[in-house]
Amino acid sequence: MKKLLILILFSIPTIVLAQSTYTVDNKPNAKADFDDLQTAINTVAAGSTLLVSSGSYNNVTIEKRIIIKGTGYFLTENPNTHADPVSSIVSGITFKKGSEGSVISGISSNGFAFSESVSNISFVRNYVRTIGFYNTPANRGIEVTNINIFHNYIYGERRYSSSSSSSYDYSIRVGSGSLIEGNYITSSNLVKGSYLTIRNNVLWNGLPIGIGFRSQGSDISKSTISNNIFRLGSFFINNDDWENNIKNNIFFHTSVTSPTADDNDNKLTNTNPFIEDTDDRYSTDGRYILSSGSQAKGAGVGGIDCGMFYEIDGKDAGYRLSGLPDIPNIYEFNVPTTGYSNSTGLQINVKVKSNN
Repeated sequence: MKKLLILILFSIPTIVLAQSTYTVDNKPNAKADFDDLQTAINTVAAGSTLLVSSGSYNNVTIEKRIIIKGTGYFLTENPNTHADPVSSIVSGITFKKGSEGSVISGISSNGFAFSESVSNISFVRNYVRTIGFYNTPANRGIEVTNINIFHNYIYGERRYSSSSSSSYDYSIRVGSGSLIEGNYITSSNLVKGSYLTIRNNVLWNGLPIGIGFRSQGSDISKSTISNNIFRLGSFFINNDDWENNIKNNIFFHTSVTSPTADDNDNKLTNTNPFIEDTDDRYSTDGRYILSSGSQAKGAGVGGIDCGMFYEIDGKDAGYRLSGLPDIPNIYEFNVPTTGYSNSTGLQINVKVKSNN
């Protein structure tokens, strides 16, 4: 039996996808509709979908409604991904007026930035350093609202310049009505905004929400923060003047000696809620799966699990390993080298993953 691995994402898009879907591949002699991502964005009609193949692409700017889907990330670490283990890497994506309704999925990037006031943009299953805008004088009048940030791996870092033209660089900086759900976020003190909903995330190595340090810590106000797991940092909540609704979160630190809970069902614990490193699901993103006896199970609002892996009404609704976009992919294709006959034909075995 000969095994052949095939990536359906770009091998048969014209069969399984609508005619408003186009492929982008900058590898030599690639059979794709476009070899340059910015050209594709500029050329196709608003509302079109661009399937971006593995490889590296330059910065692009979006000024119309576009759906972009890449191949995902950590492709060698998790099962049933793609034969080609290279991600779709876009240096950066900038959003301007007209980009409302755009969706970015399965992309690895240094950042998704807003240079003009926009709303209603969704980021789903991406590997990205920052989502937002720099705190410069030119950007301080920008209104960025109703941004949906779902199931991403956000590895933001904080940078500071003494120049009067810049300030702290947040991993997430969005405006009112935005939803941040099911993500891994490197640090909670890199999130900024007001009137946000922040739920079912894992926030690593940072101070919790509402500590009151506007210049150096988390800068979130008038928001609902629930069902999250905070790891490391100094855990206390002083919510005066911030008006956040902070409930049903897990705060985990190994140095905690007396596990406690407050009136809003927030729990402070020294017990690791995640799987151990001996578990076969211990990939870069899989390490945040809850252990079988985790105190985070059922601890969220409505009895759902805290953290980025969770179910709603018995169905998986949380983070997806490797950020595979919602396109079926053939991850295994078995073709025998012998056994063909006129009566039985050739028995082929195909394994497909839906990624919904």
